Amino acid sequence: MKNHFKGSHFTEEIFYHIIRLYLKYYLSYRNLKEILEGHDAIVDYSAITRLLKDMSY
Repeated sequence: MKNHFKGSHFTEEIFYHIIRLYLKYYLSYRNLKEILEGHDAIVDYSAITRLLKDMSY
């Protein structure tokens, strides 16, 4: 299994939270970015895009 979190600045919990929000509420990547910024996790929406596309394979 591919380690999708290798070299990341965030914990796996952050990524699982992003994926759960994206799938449950059909949020855009920019909406996810704004939600994470509210929790003091600064991440670019393009990183979210790469994560979700990488996890879908």
